[in-house]
Amino acid sequence: MEFKQVTLDDRAAIERYLHAYGENSCQHTFPAMFCLAGKYGDAICEREDWLFTLRTQRGGAGYRTYLFPMGGGNLTRAMELLTADARANHARIRFETVTANAKAQLEARYPGRFLAQENRDMAEYLYAQERIAALSGHGLTTKRYECRAFWRNLGSRASIDPITPADMDDIRAFQCAWLLSKQADPNWVHLESENDIIHTALANFDALGLCGLVLRVDGEVRGFVYGSRISPDCLDMIAEKGDRAILGIYSVLNQEFAARCGAECRYLNWEEDVAVPGLRQAKLSYKPDILLQKYVLSEVAAD
Repeated sequence: MEFKQVTLDDRAAIERYLHAYGENSCQHTFPAMFCLAGKYGDAICEREDWLFTLRTQRGGAGYRTYLFPMGGGNLTRAMELLTADARANHARIRFETVTANAKAQLEARYPGRFLAQENRDMAEYLYAQERIAALSGHGLTTKRYECRAFWRNLGSRASIDPITPADMDDIRAFQCAWLLSKQADPNWVHLESENDIIHTALANFDALGLCGLVLRVDGEVRGFVYGSRISPDCLDMIAEKGDRAILGIYSVLNQEFAARCGAECRYLNWEEDVAVPGLRQAKLSYKPDILLQKYVLSEVAAD
């Protein structure tokens, strides 16, 4: 198979497969494939009604790493093609970010062929859109209080509007200042990588099909959030940044994003916590409706 790096021109073709995949995983989105090129190096090949994705930056140790194939053809045939590609490169198959459903399909067809390892750090948090938009339920009492406090304290000084091209320079400046404020953070390397991804997304906002909101106080950007559709019923929240000196800013960003950008969706995907303790605590505090388990499946032995 011939794999090629993902470009903006591939969006329509790729999304035909991604939206039909049905798992609502944030790894299976066009913005993720394009913006995380430096981290995963996703390259694609369309063949026999399947989309194959090779992670060129995630090989080594005798493995060739792929995403689970997406398409409407025969899975056995898809595996024959992947097996041939791996063997041609003197490697075994490794699948990353595999859902429980995909894992079950492989294990049923190929018992004993793959070793499955759950990756809790890559589990994804999904929430019912209507619950986050209304911040309803006893478990979100604190979030409702924080939103009320935000508007009580700031009133008409604060505004939240859809991101437009005119906002981009201000958002970039805020993101840079936010990153500089985190230089002592133990997760600095991750934040620096994330910063590159955010700037790539902002530079290609419309071409990637992104939607988002910018929050200003006294005309100055103090927070922003953006995301994209994973499927017709799920919106992925890709990035969210706010000035923590402002009480309730993240609660407001979360609620407004759910209500205004996710109005037509059933679920919101807030992605992984990547083992960051504070991030995990924050995501759990919203009481996820679904914790989408993710696995790495490694071929035990080559044929």
